[in-house]
Amino acid sequence: MNKTIRLLSLVMATFMSLALLTSCDETGNEPNGGGGDNNKVTGRTIGGKELVVVEGRINGKNNHWTADKVYALKGIVTVPASETLTIDAGTTIIEEPTPSGATGVLVVTRGAKIMAEGTAQKPIVFTSSKAVDSNAGRPAPGDFGGVIILGKAKVNTPTDAQFIEGLNQGVEEYRYGGDNDEDNSGVLRYVRIEYAGFILGDSNEINGLTCGGVGRGTTLDHIQVSWGLDDSFEFFGGCVNATHLVSYACDDDNFDFDNGFTGSITYGVAIANPASTHSDSKGKSDSNGIELDNNAKAQDETFSLIPKTHPTLTNVSIIGASTRVANVHNNFQGDAYKYAARVRRGGQITLKDCILTGYPKGFVLDPDADKMEHSKIEGSSFHGFDAAFEIKNGSTKPATGIIEVVNKDSAATFGMKAPFGTPADFSGAQVGAFPASKGNWMAGWTAF
Repeated sequence: MNKTIRLLSLVMATFMSLALLTSCDETGNEPNGGGGDNNKVTGRTIGGKELVVVEGRINGKNNHWTADKVYALKGIVTVPASETLTIDAGTTIIEEPTPSGATGVLVVTRGAKIMAEGTAQKPIVFTSSKAVDSNAGRPAPGDFGGVIILGKAKVNTPTDAQFIEGLNQGVEEYRYGGDNDEDNSGVLRYVRIEYAGFILGDSNEINGLTCGGVGRGTTLDHIQVSWGLDDSFEFFGGCVNATHLVSYACDDDNFDFDNGFTGSITYGVAIANPASTHSDSKGKSDSNGIELDNNAKAQDETFSLIPKTHPTLTNVSIIGASTRVANVHNNFQGDAYKYAARVRRGGQITLKDCILTGYPKGFVLDPDADKMEHSKIEGSSFHGFDAAFEIKNGSTKPATGIIEVVNKDSAATFGMKAPFGTPADFSGAQVGAFPASKGNWMAGWTAF
């Protein structure tokens, strides 16, 4: 080979190496590229099933996951626009450990779909590898990354399509929002997400299930998120109507709403566990049953962005502790929990036939929240060890539709047989997540 050919070959090889390096992010993923089959059969088994490692981008060769295998997500796995990922009932998905950065994260981007349809007998489970491999130690919050769905429905951020929290900003596929409220990102039905979460920075975390601009064409039904490192469910804008949601033992908020979310939750329950970790803010607990903001102060100091964050929660129960619980896990002192529901920063809410109990304060409308007349409370019951229903912005408490109980020694059950028991029994109430007419919709597919 002559010198010229040798030199050209060296240049070409160097260029190709640089191209490969620059196409990947810090976790080894390829958010803007990566063709081919990225399913890697490892020759290993876990839980008696073949282990398949998935990384990079989903494509036509690796877009169907079956229950006879266990799938390990390495780094951030992306379902790009126009692709559909199908996950069969009974399939288990775990994380593939990496030296640094988030791992075990599934991102369904705008224009993509996920079809994850489990059954009560065969739920689809996203969980810690340690929960599947009994020899790997005890599972913990943050082992698995989380599930993120990004859609094209309306949000109230100034850009109309901003980057989702928890992931590195600047990757185009991590944007969410648009102008199509009927947008369809697929189906999650009979799904459990366990031990999820990743903290990228202050107020920049991956939750159990994160929805950004998800439209009402999407189906979210019978989903449990447990032992999360941050929120169980967080909705950034969009208008998806979710049903039968279960939040258990999360670190921060059970249901969090931001940036113009106008959808709903019908039949949902948040269940506390004193053994969970608890988030803090300025040395005090910041773990809430429900938290909602219209927008961040940096986006608009008047909290006036449109559409207003206004979720509608019907037959939802927020169950804290039977007696006051002191924090034992973090570096702050005092109560482990804060408010059963906190509305702030221009936010609004509708609560119909709900039960909130077992927190220091039940319902709190912050000084910077919209006036009470922009929210709606019907047929709902509130308990607090210190206060049941507190309005801090000078507006008027509703004259009807509220039952209040303040008891510093024990939480009200509002007719439920044993809401704080092990196992818990939520039957007996006429409202909340399990009215007599509904029955126990958690039976068979949940895990505690």
